[in-house]
Amino acid sequence: MKSKKAMSAYDMIYWIVRILFAVMLLVSLYFIARIYEQKELDTADIEAGLFKNYLLYSPNGLSYRDAYTNRIYTGILDVKNFNSERLESAADFGTQNNMVAANITLFDMQNNIVAKTYYNKQKYLDWLPLSYSTFFGRGTVLKADNRTFVIYLDEFGNEKPGILLTEIVVPKT
Repeated sequence: MKSKKAMSAYDMIYWIVRILFAVMLLVSLYFIARIYEQKELDTADIEAGLFKNYLLYSPNGLSYRDAYTNRIYTGILDVKNFNSERLESAADFGTQNNMVAANITLFDMQNNIVAKTYYNKQKYLDWLPLSYSTFFGRGTVLKADNRTFVIYLDEFGNEKPGILLTEIVVPKT
Protein backbone atom coordinates (compact mmCIF):
# COMPACT_ATOMS: atom_id res chain seq x y z
CA MET A 1 0.00 0.00 0.00
CA LYS A 2 1.20 3.51 -0.85
CA SER A 3 1.62 6.26 1.65
CA LYS A 4 -0.42 9.45 1.75
CA LYS A 5 2.44 11.46 0.23
CA ALA A 6 2.70 9.10 -2.71
CA MET A 7 -1.05 9.23 -3.28
CA SER A 8 -1.14 13.04 -3.17
CA ALA A 9 1.76 13.26 -5.67
CA TYR A 10 -0.04 10.78 -7.90
CA ASP A 11 -3.25 12.86 -7.71
CA MET A 12 -1.26 16.04 -8.35
CA ILE A 13 0.00 14.68 -11.69
CA TYR A 14 -3.59 13.96 -12.78
CA TRP A 15 -4.75 17.43 -11.77
CA ILE A 16 -1.89 19.10 -13.65
CA VAL A 17 -2.84 17.20 -16.82
CA ARG A 18 -6.51 18.11 -16.36
CA ILE A 19 -5.72 21.80 -15.78
CA LEU A 20 -3.43 21.93 -18.83
CA PHE A 21 -6.13 20.32 -20.96
CA ALA A 22 -8.74 22.82 -19.73
CA VAL A 23 -6.40 25.77 -20.41
CA MET A 24 -5.64 24.50 -23.95
CA LEU A 25 -9.37 24.06 -24.58
CA LEU A 26 -10.19 27.60 -23.39
CA VAL A 27 -7.34 29.14 -25.43
CA SER A 28 -8.42 27.32 -28.60
CA LEU A 29 -12.06 28.38 -28.07
CA TYR A 30 -10.92 31.98 -27.62
CA PHE A 31 -8.95 31.96 -30.89
CA ILE A 32 -11.78 30.30 -32.82
CA ALA A 33 -14.20 32.92 -31.51
CA ARG A 34 -11.82 35.73 -32.52
CA ILE A 35 -11.45 34.31 -36.04
CA TYR A 36 -15.22 34.19 -36.58
CA GLU A 37 -15.70 37.58 -34.97
CA GLN A 38 -13.28 39.23 -37.41
CA LYS A 39 -14.77 37.50 -40.44
CA GLU A 40 -16.31 40.11 -42.72
CA LEU A 41 -19.20 39.47 -45.03
CA ASP A 42 -18.16 40.08 -48.61
CA THR A 43 -21.29 40.87 -50.60
CA ALA A 44 -19.62 42.24 -53.73
CA ASP A 45 -20.41 39.07 -55.75
CA ILE A 46 -24.05 39.21 -54.76
CA GLU A 47 -24.31 42.92 -55.56
CA ALA A 48 -22.82 42.36 -59.03
CA GLY A 49 -25.24 39.51 -59.71
CA LEU A 50 -28.21 41.57 -58.56
CA PHE A 51 -27.21 44.46 -60.80
CA LYS A 52 -26.89 42.12 -63.80
CA ASN A 53 -30.32 40.66 -63.06
CA TYR A 54 -31.72 44.17 -62.77
CA LEU A 55 -30.36 45.01 -66.20
CA LEU A 56 -31.87 41.89 -67.75
CA TYR A 57 -35.24 41.62 -65.99
CA SER A 58 -36.24 45.17 -65.06
CA PRO A 59 -38.79 47.14 -67.09
CA ASN A 60 -36.30 50.02 -67.15
CA GLY A 61 -33.35 47.83 -68.11
CA LEU A 62 -32.20 46.40 -71.41
CA SER A 63 -35.10 44.03 -72.06
CA TYR A 64 -37.60 44.50 -74.86
CA ARG A 65 -40.89 46.05 -73.78
CA ASP A 66 -43.98 45.65 -75.92
CA ALA A 67 -45.57 49.07 -76.45
CA TYR A 68 -49.13 47.74 -76.66
CA THR A 69 -49.26 45.26 -73.79
CA ASN A 70 -46.51 46.87 -71.68
CA ARG A 71 -45.08 43.37 -71.21
CA ILE A 72 -41.37 42.78 -70.62
CA TYR A 73 -39.78 39.99 -72.64
CA THR A 74 -36.88 38.74 -70.53
CA GLY A 75 -33.97 37.38 -72.50
CA ILE A 76 -34.85 39.54 -75.51
CA LEU A 77 -32.87 42.75 -75.56
CA ASP A 78 -33.69 45.89 -77.48
CA VAL A 79 -30.68 47.62 -79.05
CA LYS A 80 -32.45 50.96 -78.58
CA ASN A 81 -32.17 50.54 -74.80
CA PHE A 82 -28.37 50.51 -74.94
CA ASN A 83 -27.66 54.07 -73.86
CA SER A 84 -26.08 55.38 -70.68
CA GLU A 85 -28.75 57.98 -69.95
CA ARG A 86 -31.50 55.35 -69.85
CA LEU A 87 -29.53 53.08 -67.51
CA GLU A 88 -28.46 55.97 -65.26
CA SER A 89 -32.08 57.05 -64.83
CA ALA A 90 -33.30 53.47 -64.37
CA ALA A 91 -30.88 52.57 -61.57
CA ASP A 92 -30.38 55.82 -59.70
CA PHE A 93 -28.10 55.69 -56.66
CA GLY A 94 -27.82 59.45 -56.25
CA THR A 95 -25.38 62.01 -57.56
CA GLN A 96 -22.33 60.27 -56.12
CA ASN A 97 -22.84 56.68 -57.11
CA ASN A 98 -20.26 54.67 -55.16
CA MET A 99 -22.21 51.43 -55.39
CA VAL A 100 -21.66 49.87 -58.80
CA ALA A 101 -20.36 50.58 -62.29
CA ALA A 102 -20.57 48.50 -65.44
CA ASN A 103 -19.46 48.09 -69.03
CA ILE A 104 -22.18 46.36 -71.05
CA THR A 105 -21.44 45.03 -74.52
CA LEU A 106 -23.70 43.13 -76.91
CA PHE A 107 -22.03 40.88 -79.50
CA ASP A 108 -23.54 39.01 -82.41
CA MET A 109 -22.62 35.35 -82.93
CA GLN A 110 -19.56 36.30 -85.02
CA ASN A 111 -18.16 38.36 -82.09
CA ASN A 112 -18.89 41.69 -83.75
CA ILE A 113 -19.96 44.47 -81.40
CA VAL A 114 -23.63 45.33 -81.92
CA ALA A 115 -24.09 47.79 -79.04
CA LYS A 116 -22.01 49.04 -76.13
CA THR A 117 -22.84 51.23 -73.16
CA TYR A 118 -21.59 52.10 -69.69
CA TYR A 119 -23.34 52.51 -66.40
CA ASN A 120 -21.51 55.04 -64.21
CA LYS A 121 -18.68 55.33 -66.76
CA GLN A 122 -16.33 57.57 -64.78
CA LYS A 123 -16.38 55.29 -61.72
CA TYR A 124 -15.91 52.27 -63.98
CA LEU A 125 -12.76 53.77 -65.46
CA ASP A 126 -11.53 54.82 -62.00
CA TRP A 127 -12.22 51.45 -60.34
CA LEU A 128 -11.02 49.17 -63.12
CA PRO A 129 -7.29 49.34 -62.17
CA LEU A 130 -8.20 48.41 -58.59
CA SER A 131 -9.86 45.18 -59.74
CA TYR A 132 -6.66 43.37 -60.65
CA SER A 133 -5.58 40.39 -58.56
CA THR A 134 -2.61 42.17 -56.96
CA PHE A 135 -4.92 44.11 -54.62
CA PHE A 136 -6.88 42.46 -51.79
CA GLY A 137 -9.17 43.45 -48.94
CA ARG A 138 -11.11 46.58 -48.14
CA GLY A 139 -10.87 49.47 -50.54
CA THR A 140 -10.36 47.23 -53.55
CA VAL A 141 -12.89 46.42 -56.23
CA LEU A 142 -14.42 43.16 -57.41
CA LYS A 143 -14.79 42.76 -61.17
CA ALA A 144 -17.49 40.31 -62.20
CA ASP A 145 -17.48 39.30 -65.86
CA ASN A 146 -20.50 37.44 -67.14
CA ARG A 147 -21.47 36.19 -70.60
CA THR A 148 -25.12 35.50 -71.26
CA PHE A 149 -26.70 34.16 -74.44
CA VAL A 150 -29.59 36.42 -75.44
CA ILE A 151 -31.79 37.32 -78.37
CA TYR A 152 -31.67 40.93 -79.45
CA LEU A 153 -33.82 43.08 -81.67
CA ASP A 154 -31.82 45.01 -84.23
CA GLU A 155 -32.76 48.48 -85.47
CA PHE A 156 -35.26 46.94 -87.94
CA GLY A 157 -36.99 44.79 -85.29
CA ASN A 158 -35.50 41.48 -86.42
CA GLU A 159 -34.66 38.90 -83.74
CA LYS A 160 -31.05 37.71 -83.76
CA PRO A 161 -29.00 35.59 -81.36
CA GLY A 162 -26.23 37.29 -79.47
CA ILE A 163 -23.98 37.31 -76.42
CA LEU A 164 -24.28 39.92 -73.67
CA LEU A 165 -21.01 40.63 -71.86
CA THR A 166 -21.40 42.48 -68.56
CA GLU A 167 -18.28 43.68 -66.76
CA ILE A 168 -19.51 44.91 -63.39
CA VAL A 169 -17.20 46.46 -60.80
CA VAL A 170 -18.31 46.74 -57.19
CA PRO A 171 -16.17 48.25 -54.41
CA LYS A 172 -15.44 46.10 -51.37
CA THR A 173 -16.33 47.98 -48.22
